[in-house]
Amino acid sequence: DKVEVVHLLLSKGADPNLRDNSGWTALMYAAKKNYLSSAKLLLEKGADAKVRDVSGWSALGLAATSGYAEFVSLLIDSGVEVNSRSDDGKTIIMYAAKNGDRATIQTLVQHKADLDARDNQLATALMYAARSGRTDGCEELLQGGASIDLTDSSGWTALTWAVKKKQLATAKMLISKGAKVNTADKTGTYLLHMAVSNNDAKMVALLIEQGADVNVKDQFSLSPLVYALKNQNSEIVNLLKQAGGSY
Repeated sequence: DKVEVVHLLLSKGADPNLRDNSGWTALMYAAKKNYLSSAKLLLEKGADAKVRDVSGWSALGLAATSGYAEFVSLLIDSGVEVNSRSDDGKTIIMYAAKNGDRATIQTLVQHKADLDARDNQLATALMYAARSGRTDGCEELLQGGASIDLTDSSGWTALTWAVKKKQLATAKMLISKGAKVNTADKTGTYLLHMAVSNNDAKMVALLIEQGADVNVKDQFSLSPLVYALKNQNSEIVNLLKQAGGSY
């Protein structure tokens, strides 16, 4: 931490809210590096914690993305809105969820962050965590009260994202917490169709084991078995047939 240098500069009249060409302030640099002592001093001397750079980033966003839980708490306690949004509608907890830092998520939950807030595509923090394979982050969000089966603008749930991104451990955890396995998106494609399309035999096996309907049809009346045959994936064909799958 560069707190002594920061103190010297401020004592000589340096502006705590001066920006560089990217719109970054000293507080933003402190957030990026987790310089907590410098941040406390800057805030005491009038640094504006709500300022955004030219790309829309704030000090809080930088700290949350980096997983600096104590820094996040400091900024919120100094008056930054916990549910503040970036230009594309992302809230701070979405950045923390994508990063998967459990302590930061806990801090945001404790500060009453809206766990079911939506971005411009209607995605939630749980979806961000799921598609990044952040199983611990998903668990923390669910423990905090996040809704498990909300859908985004494509009709995808957190489990859909886990299936699509081949995040097996995350998918297992979500299902164990009650995520529905027989859901379709807005195009009529079911989770099992997606897993088969991905040639993801382990995910197919998991979904079947957890009660997925092996004979669901997509919008073209195609079953998962037809998908598997098109992909010429004999392992998945056998899994589906053994579970009663048909054309």
